[in-house]
Amino acid sequence: MIALNPLLDQIDAEEGLEPPADADTINALVPQFNALFGIEPPEALKQLWQRSNGVWVNGAHIYGTRDFEEGEDGRAVHTSGVLESNERLLEGLHEVSSPLRFIGEVDDQLLAYDTDDQKWKLVDSIAWDPDDDEDVHASFEDLVGNVLRRALEL
Repeated sequence: MIALNPLLDQIDAEEGLEPPADADTINALVPQFNALFGIEPPEALKQLWQRSNGVWVNGAHIYGTRDFEEGEDGRAVHTSGVLESNERLLEGLHEVSSPLRFIGEVDDQLLAYDTDDQKWKLVDSIAWDPDDDEDVHASFEDLVGNVLRRALEL
């Protein structure tokens, strides 16, 4: 399993992190996340949100707890929320039936949880399929860790 905290430390040192989500916001999101994903939010995702409510680094974006346009310190930021992003991706103009639920994006790929096989996947943003077997992970930490390591060119 890839530890996310050292990667977040590096992102914070090089790019800066967004302000954290407060515990009440995260706790309020848990039932909605569970209803959409069929699982509790992974502990590592909740810890990520406690450090940064969404992560942007070199084309990689891990969704925050909600859509917002401005940080608490008044600087202009845009973070996509996990629930809102899934609504946009799954419903859009036509309802799409898919077992995939999304937690982020990188370049032309989406970071997804497959509710059918309970695997975390990096999928093509058009076909919604992994490009190869290396894009399928057993845990949230491994998927996000690999994406952030690539974004940081480690």
